[in-house]
Amino acid sequence: MCPRRGNAAAGAARIGIALAGGGPVGAVYEIGALRALEEAIEGLDLTDAHVYVGVSAGSVIAAALANRMSVAHLVRSVATQVQDDPFLPQVLFMPAYREWISRALQIPRLVAEAVNSFVRRGSVLRALRHFAAAVPVAMFDNEPLRRTLHAAFNRPGRTDDFRKLRHRLIIVATDLGTAEAIRFGDPPWDHVPISTAIQASTALPGVYPAVWIDARQCVDGVLLKTVHASVAFEAGSELVLCVNPIVPVDTSAGT
Repeated sequence: MCPRRGNAAAGAARIGIALAGGGPVGAVYEIGALRALEEAIEGLDLTDAHVYVGVSAGSVIAAALANRMSVAHLVRSVATQVQDDPFLPQVLFMPAYREWISRALQIPRLVAEAVNSFVRRGSVLRALRHFAAAVPVAMFDNEPLRRTLHAAFNRPGRTDDFRKLRHRLIIVATDLGTAEAIRFGDPPWDHVPISTAIQASTALPGVYPAVWIDARQCVDGVLLKTVHASVAFEAGSELVLCVNPIVPVDTSAGT
């Protein structure tokens, strides 16, 4: 049965949009869900929300909407991979060559330390611990993503500055040192470029390196929550539209 078309007339409740993580596939899912919402609710303009809250992959979409990039435009961007738009899959999987090389250069020193440790202590396990420092902390480099987003948000009519947006945008990352949420877009974090905030919010440990911002080591916001709807309510939204492609898996019944 087709959903009944609603109406989002002027004077309606202040709408917030909260978008979750989920990687590239999750981002495509969220764009499709948002497009379906626009088609189902007459008068709904998702580029004119009261506040946008994004985490991880959802932060890219939230920032695009806050920059007045329509959902229809995002659909076309995914389908055609326009070079000046943020959805370019190739930038997500650039090997972290710098990380690998810097770790490899440490191997001679680590070998010497391991041999010295074995000679002094006679323990193979203690000696092998020195080689842990040679293991790369990330598979892919997230700097190409930041550069692509910076270019996309600096085109005419867009901005890479939270403070210059027409509507409020909050991007959530995790402080790796304290396990607390960092809300980019809110003071004192609103000076950070949107592209850098997204780089931090998408920095899934083991996949991408952490991002150092103001002496904080920032990683993916989904380590705390997959979606931060409460942030949108705290910002004054009366109705929050959430899209979360990440669902729990119940394996208690077996296979």
